[in-house]
Amino acid sequence: MEIVAGGPFTSGQQVTEEPDWSFVKDYNTVEFQLLDPAASRTTWIAEHEGRIYIPSGYMTTWWGKIWKQWPIQAEKDGRAILRVDGKLYDRQLVRVMDGPAIEPIMAELGRKYGGGPPLPMEAFTSGYLWIFELVLAGPFATQQLAQLGADVIKIEARGVGDITRGLLSTGADGMAPSFLTCNLGKRSLTLDLKHPQAKEIIFKLLDTADAVVENFKPGTIDRLGFGYEAMRARKPDIVYASISGYGQSGPKSELPAFDGAIQAASGMMSISGHAATGPVRTGYFSVDMSTALNAAFAISAALFRRHVTGEGQRIDVSMMDSAFVMQAAQVSNYLVNGITPELLGNASPTKQPTANVFATNDGFIQVIGLRDAQAQALMRAIGREDLFEKYPEPVDRIRASAEFAAALNPAFAGNTTAHWLKILQDEGVPAAAIQTLAESTADEQNQHRLSLTSIAKPGEPDTQVQVVSSGHMSEPAPPVVQRPPPQLGEHTEEILLSLGYSADDIKALQKDEVV
Repeated sequence: MEIVAGGPFTSGQQVTEEPDWSFVKDYNTVEFQLLDPAASRTTWIAEHEGRIYIPSGYMTTWWGKIWKQWPIQAEKDGRAILRVDGKLYDRQLVRVMDGPAIEPIMAELGRKYGGGPPLPMEAFTSGYLWIFELVLAGPFATQQLAQLGADVIKIEARGVGDITRGLLSTGADGMAPSFLTCNLGKRSLTLDLKHPQAKEIIFKLLDTADAVVENFKPGTIDRLGFGYEAMRARKPDIVYASISGYGQSGPKSELPAFDGAIQAASGMMSISGHAATGPVRTGYFSVDMSTALNAAFAISAALFRRHVTGEGQRIDVSMMDSAFVMQAAQVSNYLVNGITPELLGNASPTKQPTANVFATNDGFIQVIGLRDAQAQALMRAIGREDLFEKYPEPVDRIRASAEFAAALNPAFAGNTTAHWLKILQDEGVPAAAIQTLAESTADEQNQHRLSLTSIAKPGEPDTQVQVVSSGHMSEPAPPVVQRPPPQLGEHTEEILLSLGYSADDIKALQKDEVV
């Protein structure tokens, strides 16, 4: 059974008489079922000669496993129609309904077929995004929305794809670890955006989209004909997010930008490192990843605003802005007090000598003794509470940093990290061992969180590997990985079929090197 989007009606339209079905060849009979007359949103679905027609606005993917316990009349690309007592139910609509209207339907299905109520609705279950994205900031931003239920279509260049497919990897399969961890739950469509026929595909996608996200260099997407004004002209309520290095306007807006360049330009490197080493960049992509989370928040806020106002929104997220936000305390201290941060290495920005990294006899330990009570407990733990009593005020302890270091360094070096962790924990002093990635990812605490998730290793389906996924938990409806990261163009045919292209149409597009 095939599911087809579109038809002579629109999403949310209540049909009071039989519509024109002339687009269906050899029309015979069409079975209608209005899902819930009491709901504020109504729509129709129809079945004709083995095909089920539903409004294209509801053709969004929901991978809720709970539906496996009810009879599926037809399924394609994760979408399904249920038949109950001869009536058809579109599972997308059942899910987007809220309040008392949906409860009788779910209760009835549960009674008849042994199932319970559906899984809690994710924040973006009925959301549909498509994205022009590359590197880390854009992909990781939209992955956050995919894990909250959005159907995210990743548009990639034919034959090349996102450059992160080969980043930090010696493999040639296009499935580098950095790509895997930024593209969970997405579908991949390959498309030559410069080809004249690309416009028709893009606009068909746009007609059912909730948001568009792009992170090209400013001006690029406009020259291709898919900028905000072009998209808004066709779909006024679209949420359109652009992610770039310096923003969409200003003298530096068109400069290319990568994580390291923004770390340098934002002052981030100038406050990291030791006096002996000079400025140091972070060992991870701090600007890319913070920009991604900033963008995900902005897109979520815009979608909520549209839910309230019905209006779309233009979002401009810059890596430079995100870098300033990451350094808010230090930047604001400079702007307000004129204080330029020094290169303090592992010492606390507060300069308190009781907050630093100390070498033990088998590793290193980070100690945060900032409050007076913590500083006093720390000095008591090493048998030098007299130093705290000599310098009870924070400003005095800063001036006596050398004296504190002379007491703390040999004390920590005289025993193991585990020894000091136990003592400091008992004393109520915040402390943590400096762990390798091997140690931190093996920590049993991870078993109680969702930050790491297991997926099949590309090319080895029987082998499970772990990647980073979500940075938060929620109950009900926690973040969920809908599907593994996509191979390049893996879903191209599937997506085009859902847009109404036939198999012959798709072959022609492939022959013309459009997709």
